[in-house]
Amino acid sequence: MLKGGKRKKPMVIILIVVGVLLVAGIGVFAKIQYEQSKMRPLKTQEIISGVFAVNNNFVNFFLIESNGKYIAIDAGNNNTKTKNEMQNLGISPDDIIAVFLTHTHGDHITALSLFTHAAVYVGEGTTLRNTAYATMSDGETVNILNASIQCIFTPGHMKNSVSYVADGKYLFAGDNLSLRDNHVALFNSFYNNSNEIQAESIKKLAVLEGIQYIITAHYGFTTHYSLL
Repeated sequence: MLKGGKRKKPMVIILIVVGVLLVAGIGVFAKIQYEQSKMRPLKTQEIISGVFAVNNNFVNFFLIESNGKYIAIDAGNNNTKTKNEMQNLGISPDDIIAVFLTHTHGDHITALSLFTHAAVYVGEGTTLRNTAYATMSDGETVNILNASIQCIFTPGHMKNSVSYVADGKYLFAGDNLSLRDNHVALFNSFYNNSNEIQAESIKKLAVLEGIQYIITAHYGFTTHYSLL
């Protein structure tokens, strides 16, 4: 009996470990669902003349029209959803000539493979697998057709997170801030690498001149806002 009992101990330990991992996994899933429930993404639509939001459930990416072609800020969370939503706008993935990524979390890059004719840009220090890309330094501007896209380093959400200013007036902040009743605030702490660093990045964005619109990936956009 004693020997048999000893043989059962490893199985009991395994079951306990599995149980703990299962409970932890359920807890993380519930937390993710809760955090996503706070988000207020836009419906697929033209939000400003020549600027389109594309809905991918709890996240948006954005398209800027330029001479009949489009520049994307981030890419979709799901290939099928992305294609369907763009089709509702009458836009083909082949019409995207450039994609500027704010960071490399999956909900911002999963549908990148759809844009086979697009040049891809990321902030310096960011890497992508199986994708050709160019890097941009802090403050660097890329001119494409009639549009200008400036890269602003805004770490905090991720180490190499960036924001983009398009044509000097559209601030595409990605997950580098949120909007709560037109107040600029930190993004969800659960997802941030560092709230303190992100707060400093928001201060950096606050001194930019000429910004008319703040556009976020999960909390819509605003023309009237107060700072953190």
